[in-house]
Amino acid sequence: MNNRDYEILRKLAGEYTEVALDDGIRERERRCRRHIGLEIVRPLVNIFEVPWGELENDPKLRLQCEDPRCKELEKRLRRVLYQKKYFMADYMLPPYISVPVLLEGTGYGIATSETIIHSDTGSDVSSHSYNDLLPDIESLEKINTKPHVSINREETDANIALAKKVFDGLMKVKQSGVELYSAMWDIIPRLHGPNNVINDLIDDPEYCHSIIDKFTTYFENLHAEYERLNVLEPELYYLHCT
Repeated sequence: MNNRDYEILRKLAGEYTEVALDDGIRERERRCRRHIGLEIVRPLVNIFEVPWGELENDPKLRLQCEDPRCKELEKRLRRVLYQKKYFMADYMLPPYISVPVLLEGTGYGIATSETIIHSDTGSDVSSHSYNDLLPDIESLEKINTKPHVSINREETDANIALAKKVFDGLMKVKQSGVELYSAMWDIIPRLHGPNNVINDLIDDPEYCHSIIDKFTTYFENLHAEYERLNVLEPELYYLHCT
């Protein structure tokens, strides 16, 4: 990290700290706990799934750092500050800066075969056409139901060291863990094709049950790996898709 990168990140870190430690954020936390505790309070409203790729030409989001690691931290800080300015809603931030643990693993053993149909908007999301990699019951044997996961300690520690230097005297820095997200119905259409999945749900539900059984076993074993490594996130602020 050169001096210019440090100055850019340090300025953003100060602005981020001011937002994250604001009393209003803590009040939102209290209201969220009351809501989850089934008290009658106004539900929190938040905006997720932001099309950041379509907004990246805004000067407020344009990255200025040179070092790739610094760029990643800069992107995260700029996006939070942008959201604060334009669509903060009831978004909450923890009173510390979290650095995700970086994991490496074998996955479920099949790489998606796809064709990108439309991707010229700058969005992070594109239209796809998927090739069927799970056409029959025999093909399910390609699914690896016993993944192995390991921590990339070197990269994780390097990211933590960067955050500690940037946020020194401003906020605590903590390693964050894995937020469980078992999105098998996101994975299966990409491997089998959306039309095939819809047809099989009608014409061959037993085959759909076989696919689901495979991925249920995969995710059970994947979560066991997270437990083995002790990387489950204990302080979840959000659970995606709820």
